[in-house]
Amino acid sequence: MNRMSYLLDDLEAASGSVNCDFNPFVVVFANGENELSSLITNELKVRNLRGFVLPLSSPTVVAILRECQGFISSLERLPISLSRSVLQSFIFSLVGFLSSVEAVIIIDDDKRIHMHWSPFVSNKADILIGRDLRTPPNPSLFSLRTNRIDLMYNLD
Repeated sequence: MNRMSYLLDDLEAASGSVNCDFNPFVVVFANGENELSSLITNELKVRNLRGFVLPLSSPTVVAILRECQGFISSLERLPISLSRSVLQSFIFSLVGFLSSVEAVIIIDDDKRIHMHWSPFVSNKADILIGRDLRTPPNPSLFSLRTNRIDLMYNLD
């Protein structure tokens, strides 16, 4: 939660800035115990950020995992590749219900954004590489599953 608090602080500051014109709807996949979901929900409220926390114990997560590969988790925590699949699948299904969504941005919990950041900028950047909290990079094997899924969908 400590790493995420910096990003939530950044989102609060950016959305409250007079130079920004966006009101984020934050979706967090709480990949851990149920107490983590409650803690994150509290942090969103404290910062006056709209959002939803998807707990690992949710039936929605079980359904997404079953759809992804027939995997049903009895783990206390999902590996990063599966947790990203859960989050991406959930956001994809959620966007249809949010009528005023103009942009969807997925930001890792160890990233930082600057105060006047906005997804609506004129430099037409598709990728924002931000500061991180000095966490080690992911090994190459972590991206192998994502690359395989991307290839499968592109060949389809």
